[in-house]
Amino acid sequence: MAIQQTKKQSDLEKRLRLLRQQVYGKDKFRVQSSEFRIKDEISTNYKLQTTNFSSDISYLHQDLLKISLLAGSALGLQIILFILSKNHILNLNFF
Repeated sequence: MAIQQTKKQSDLEKRLRLLRQQVYGKDKFRVQSSEFRIKDEISTNYKLQTTNFSSDISYLHQDLLKISLLAGSALGLQIILFILSKNHILNLNFF
């Protein structure tokens, strides 16, 4: 169902126009035929999805690398402390 605009705009239509300008920008907002607009939106959405997908994957790799480095260093520190305390090199009296 298409929204039709008349010369006199109601308050709702003015809000809709302002929202369109905010979303699409003033230069991009033009009345186009529905066929061209749909093709343009599909190609734009596809481009955005592929860039978001690739950036999400790179962020995932970075996050997993940071998590594994921090977890490995914490585990290594625990092992070193355990060995030092078992060999009575390091005496930790907490109580």
